[in-house]
Amino acid sequence: MTQTSNDSAASQLATMARQHNLTNQGLATLYGVPLSTMKKWTQGTREPGAVFYKLTNVLNMVAIMAPNIFEQLKGVDDAE
Repeated sequence: MTQTSNDSAASQLATMARQHNLTNQGLATLYGVPLSTMKKWTQGTREPGAVFYKLTNVLNMVAIMAPNIFEQLKGVDDAE
């Protein structure tokens, strides 16, 4: 499912976390940001830049088209 920048980052992250069974740490690993930044994004206290929305679209496409690669991108931090 491709999302647009009209959806808040918090909303997009909640959807991604739910669909792919990711924790905040798993999301932080996937996006390559510190856990503290991810918490701010998921709580809606801070909005990421435009690149976030493009990366989210790419990650959603990878999850659909190449699920094995997406699983590798998730890393091991979300396995807790």
